[in-house]
Amino acid sequence: MQWLTGLQDAGVFLQLRQGKNPGIEKLLCFNFPSGNLRYSLELSQWTALEGEFLRTQAGIIDLNTGQKVEQSEQNPSKWNIETPIHIEESQAEFKPFARLFELKFDEKIGKGIDYWEGSNKLIFSYYIYENTWKNKLRICDFDFQTLFADTLAEGEQMGYQTFQRLGDALLFIKDKCELLIYEDL
Repeated sequence: MQWLTGLQDAGVFLQLRQGKNPGIEKLLCFNFPSGNLRYSLELSQWTALEGEFLRTQAGIIDLNTGQKVEQSEQNPSKWNIETPIHIEESQAEFKPFARLFELKFDEKIGKGIDYWEGSNKLIFSYYIYENTWKNKLRICDFDFQTLFADTLAEGEQMGYQTFQRLGDALLFIKDKCELLIYEDL
């Protein structure tokens, strides 16, 4: 499981599938301090964490109850975290990204890619094999000119969550121990 967010009286976690590049399987909420399961929901993607509401492709989930709601009552401008779209190598949508990276950046990507599109930037987190698997981060403009690139982790240091957007900043963890912030999204 991976921590997603805290509530006043509970913790919300993502349950990941097994494997080296796991996707999300479920959303779980546990009461504090008892640790009792409040709810468990099937979930494979989410797009934004808006306070105590989670925006998904299937709708908005109230994290306190686990129920779908018509709209979040939270003001997203006060508390809005966005996560990238995760595409695994086995999905058909991966092939166009693999071709793009081969043509534009001369890189052969594998395993999966995380992708986020802003108003003037594209952010990619992807895996490439260079004597070991490496997780790379690349920020581009819409012409695919690289504005920033870095290696987030390699080998056993690679984690599931590669980056998140909070307001106008990009948050990412390097080698599972260093928090880095890229501003001006």
